Amino acid sequence: MGIKDKIAKGFDLPSEVAGGYKVTITSGLVEIENYKGIMEYSEGFVKVKMGEMTAAMEGEKLEILEMTDDNIQIKGVIKKIEF
Repeated sequence: MGIKDKIAKGFDLPSEVAGGYKVTITSGLVEIENYKGIMEYSEGFVKVKMGEMTAAMEGEKLEILEMTDDNIQIKGVIKKIEF
């Protein structure tokens, strides 16, 4: 597997890895399917509850682009994501 394949695979986590939650990461956008709620939110930090897990994003100009009962999209200059 080449470096491009490894990078592409790393940006779209399969639902099995994320505990039944799908996280899609593209340039400047994170989409989390089946999230449970927002724990923290500011221009530089967003923390989202995903059942037993959380997704914490650090960056600049972070904003919630779209939010429904099941999905959330966060855009901005995303520098770090921790699960």
